[in-house]
Amino acid sequence: MAYGHVPRPAGSDPSTLRPLLYSLPERAQSDERQAIVTLAFNAEGVDQHRYLHAQRGDKRTLRPPQALVEYLAGVFNDELERGVSYPQRGPMPLAEFEGYFLGYDLIVGFFVSARQLTALSPDATIPEDGLEARNLSELPDLAKLDYTAQVAGFYYIKPNYPGRSSHLCNAGFVVPPAGRGLGLGGVLGRSFLHYAPLAGYKGSVFNLVYVNNMASVRIWQRLGFTIVGRLPMAGALRTEDGREELTDAYIIFNDFTGTVQARGDAEPKPLPIQAQDGTKGAI
Repeated sequence: MAYGHVPRPAGSDPSTLRPLLYSLPERAQSDERQAIVTLAFNAEGVDQHRYLHAQRGDKRTLRPPQALVEYLAGVFNDELERGVSYPQRGPMPLAEFEGYFLGYDLIVGFFVSARQLTALSPDATIPEDGLEARNLSELPDLAKLDYTAQVAGFYYIKPNYPGRSSHLCNAGFVVPPAGRGLGLGGVLGRSFLHYAPLAGYKGSVFNLVYVNNMASVRIWQRLGFTIVGRLPMAGALRTEDGREELTDAYIIFNDFTGTVQARGDAEPKPLPIQAQDGTKGAI
């Protein structure tokens, strides 16, 4: 982060980011992949056993197993090697990955089978915006999962700017190669619209969505996000023949509060200027 470590926005409480269930698109479903459960992790959290046995009212967060962190770091480094979606050249050392993805909140989606889905939330239909997983004791042992088969995707949420602008967040999404083309990006995007406001943010800004990444752009536009700018020559991205090519990037915005952007209305409205003139007294 260009500004160094930035405190969470006022009132942010990561313990409120509870596990949710999301249904999968039909093309992604199988007996072993009926839905995903999204779990929020934090570097300062506790292990799964202590998290599950916390008393009501305890403000505990979940710490990811080290094996999961190492798997996610490997997937992310593979994505950096592709050279088409993130600005880092990589490979990113594990400690740096932990700071980048676990410095604030890390959300990971895990596939659940039909049997697991019934155990986690019996007799319930999952709405489009998710359903809280009630029986957390039915979660699988996260340290013993086959991550290659069971991780649907992951993303971080963190402040995009410091201080007076820290209410705007940023996020970075990764779907492992085996899950691409199944609509999982849209599922993660819907979960982001739940978790980010709950984490205390009033809006989000994606600084670098490269214009070649039209699948991502379409997801955000479907979810009501707006392209508010285009940054020329934003990335030297890898081409199919191994060269690098300068590529523009979109800046994409969403208002969680309805202040400047109503749900489903892609065009944000400018706010009236009420603060004092920032140029007054300037040299």
